[in-house]
Amino acid sequence: MNRNRFVSRYILAFLLCIVGLASCGEKNAVPTNEILYTAIDNQVLSFNSDEFGTAKVISNNYNPETRTGILTFSMDVTEIGDSAFMDCSNLVSIILPASVAEIGYRAFYFCENLRSIVIPESVTEIEDWAFAGCSSLDSIAIPKSVTEIGEGTFRGCSRFTSISIPESVTEIGDVAFRSCSGLTSVTIPDSVKKIGKCAFMECSNLTSISIPPTVTEIGFRTFNRCTGLTSITIPESVTEIGDCAFLECSSLASVIIPSSVTEIGYGAFSHCSSLTSIIIPSSVTEIAKLTFSDCTALMEVRIPNGCNVHESAFKNCPNVKIIHY
Repeated sequence: MNRNRFVSRYILAFLLCIVGLASCGEKNAVPTNEILYTAIDNQVLSFNSDEFGTAKVISNNYNPETRTGILTFSMDVTEIGDSAFMDCSNLVSIILPASVAEIGYRAFYFCENLRSIVIPESVTEIEDWAFAGCSSLDSIAIPKSVTEIGEGTFRGCSRFTSISIPESVTEIGDVAFRSCSGLTSVTIPDSVKKIGKCAFMECSNLTSISIPPTVTEIGFRTFNRCTGLTSITIPESVTEIGDCAFLECSSLASVIIPSSVTEIGYGAFSHCSSLTSIIIPSSVTEIAKLTFSDCTALMEVRIPNGCNVHESAFKNCPNVKIIHY
């Protein structure tokens, strides 16, 4: 293919995808045996695997003037293999064909300059750590066919401002969105039954989140160091608030614990320095060590009669008044 045909066929599609002026999902014209990409320098894109399902790379054509390239394969691309593009620091954008069903373990791990990716609706699985460390990725559309967001999938994607999780997803894995520090809002659908430990830890700009009524447990350090979080809605389905679940949520001023909760873990609300009052439901029989320690603004806590309160539960809460009911 000559250079003029190369440009006319692909460059417009890339530009439209990057600026968001066109839908680039299944409607794109990418052949199922090709992957399209752009790069930030005048070097052809390197990759770490020559297996994409059963397909093999047969050519890697790159135009340094337009910084666009085409990976061509021997047959339909069904999989982006483990670590396929890991540490590809010159990758800026990429369009996957509609034949891809799986994005492998660490497939785009620490592609620190990746800004745009088109994932087709054919993808049913995004494996652990697939996009971890993609600190330039502005947003991502998770296909409606995906059922699980795995461990560390988007950890450190610090440019994300919002994420919409499709209704097909039933589980959000451990540290899935940890250190997504630009994230201000998250839509979690009612299909989600489990949110893993540290899933939203260090999402420092997240101001509010609604947990769906299908979730039964808020796990270990799920919202630890979400310093911008001002309120949280905990549904009646939740029976356990795990250790350090809201540790160091220093802006958290309001939280309602439902009557379904029977256990509040160690240090669950420790260092929530904006929290002024809280009502412990009668279903809770024990308040663990350091649960509300260093909640320096805490003025009033209502605790049911018979609830066992550990002696350190309100450590360094100088103004707290405990009322039994």
